[in-house]
Amino acid sequence: MEEHPELAMTTVDLSNTTALHTAASQRHMEVVEYLIEAAGSSLAAIAKSNGKTALHSAARNCHMEVVKVILAVEPDTAMRIDKKGQTPLHMAVKGQSLDVVSS
Repeated sequence: MEEHPELAMTTVDLSNTTALHTAASQRHMEVVEYLIEAAGSSLAAIAKSNGKTALHSAARNCHMEVVKVILAVEPDTAMRIDKKGQTPLHMAVKGQSLDVVSS
């Protein structure tokens, strides 16, 4: 990755899912931190074809540590809406994550 940081931006499927989306949804903190460091904060702003960002996935799955990392580098993602009009806060409520909702 150090020689080719653009690989972190590569989509892994037809739905525009990046490595960060996958790492965030599965709470792989070391990978999340590495990808953001290697590719920059703009990686956190990339939405899948359904409009969901990595923050949406982390919030839905109650991954507070991931939510904090993403918000620290790309705070505007907190207001992003998906194709259903849902923000990451909506996803946190769906996931019944009181920690994410209250922060």
